Amino acid sequence: MPDRRAFLHFPLAVLLPEGGQYNYRYDGVLGTSLDLAVSGVSQSTANRVEAIIVEEIERLRRILSTYDASSEISRVNHSLARGERAHCSQELFELLEAYNYWQAVTKGVISPTLHRQHLSLQASDRSVASPIRLPLNVDALGKAFIIDKAVSAASTKAPSASIRLNIGGDLVARGAHPVGIVDPQAHADNDTPLATLNLHNAAVTTSGSLARGRHIVDARTGLASTLEHTATVVASNAVTANALSTALCALAPEDGIQLVKQIKGAQALVITPTGKQYRSSGFRFQLAQAPAKWPAGFQVEITFTLKPHQQAFLQRPYVAVWVESSKEDHIKTLAAWVGNRRWMRELYYWTRSYSEIADPGSITKPTRTPGLYKFTWDGTDHKGTPVPPGNYSIHFETSREHGPYCKQSVVLACGGDKPISVVTKDTEDFLPAQVNYVMKPQVG
Repeated sequence: MPDRRAFLHFPLAVLLPEGGQYNYRYDGVLGTSLDLAVSGVSQSTANRVEAIIVEEIERLRRILSTYDASSEISRVNHSLARGERAHCSQELFELLEAYNYWQAVTKGVISPTLHRQHLSLQASDRSVASPIRLPLNVDALGKAFIIDKAVSAASTKAPSASIRLNIGGDLVARGAHPVGIVDPQAHADNDTPLATLNLHNAAVTTSGSLARGRHIVDARTGLASTLEHTATVVASNAVTANALSTALCALAPEDGIQLVKQIKGAQALVITPTGKQYRSSGFRFQLAQAPAKWPAGFQVEITFTLKPHQQAFLQRPYVAVWVESSKEDHIKTLAAWVGNRRWMRELYYWTRSYSEIADPGSITKPTRTPGLYKFTWDGTDHKGTPVPPGNYSIHFETSREHGPYCKQSVVLACGGDKPISVVTKDTEDFLPAQVNYVMKPQVG
């Protein structure tokens, strides 16, 4: 296969000078996807921050993963199942202490066991015992704990770096970063957020059934919560934000907001399936106006799935998804994942006609399956102007370092009053992409 750089016809790197932010993206990290943005430092320092964060996440995963039979928590669970007191590392002991605290604060909604039994923790030798022989499960707070530790480790080694780490919608920011709040009625990765927060040296998490259905277990009952509202919490660290957002999804909205008021510095927004909002007093923002939609409420919905790999921390390929008119004019870029703007030329076809993009920031949203992405197109161009009915091409282009280059396109007739579906061909890097022109689901 020829080198993709041989196809270039102009010095794109000159036209697109590299900005001050470096982006790193992985799939299959802690059961979801990772997005890291580093700014305010040189590229070599940014690469060092990435390496520290990746190493710390993997180190803690080997301690805390309940899906890994060789992890420390699996060993501890074997001891507890035999009725023995188990010794813990500093990290696991610290997380179990956090569970005991949040179990008390939430009156049993958060717990590492399904029967709300407080763990017996002995600080002198960092040991744990349980009055019942049930396995510990630290998944609810474990991801947030790992995010906090990874960012802290990187900040210690690179204190001047501005960092935004997003793992499955749970974010920690060092420095100031814009973060969008997901619309519970939206299911696409590129949907316009309800509002944007300016997160500064803080954390934000969102919990709910938006992406994975009813999966939040209320430890008081041992069953998944039947409530379907979405909760977003801002706090000083990810563990606090995650504990509160999880608890709020198992509590009535009014009770959840009262709980948040007890925690210093925490703020919350709860949105019900009908769109009703409950906010703590400090959660102030104006909701963004939804963009203009196609007449009759139709939109294009796209499902794009990167092929699964066994390798941990597999870097997401450079990806572009965009729309062109029948005259091959660029209409709108729906997704552009490029870690370093210098290498945007690896997405050759997209960069021939792309429109300028800025860093979109991150979105806080419930955790979703790794590799699965959903995009929508509302029938507007990159300036927000509605486009006329007609045939439009939807393009998909991926380029992976030391891996395949893939491109697929489909033509879709848009603007009519009947749904239409088309599918791309299979590629080495992504499954057949589904493209649907359909009526947007109604709220309520």
